[in-house]
Amino acid sequence: MVLWFVLGSFLPMVAAALIDLVLYLSLPDVGICYRCKAHHRDFEAVAGLASFDLERHEHYRFVKARAEGKVAPRPDTGGDAEHRSEGKEDP
Repeated sequence: MVLWFVLGSFLPMVAAALIDLVLYLSLPDVGICYRCKAHHRDFEAVAGLASFDLERHEHYRFVKARAEGKVAPRPDTGGDAEHRSEGKEDP
């Protein structure tokens, strides 16, 4: 009974993994523009695109939010970032 409970608790996870595998193998690659979120499918250049870059995605998301007024502009910190990261004061 306990064995069935333990194995049964993993069945939904295994089923979800199998569904994910089927979708991964059956759907074509998609290129999504960081700036305008346009989806580009079914052309040869999609395979040559670089993989997803979270830093670039966050940059464009922040720029868009700032343009829409949802985020306040960054304050001018001034000085050299290298000095601040080491705990030194700016000259």
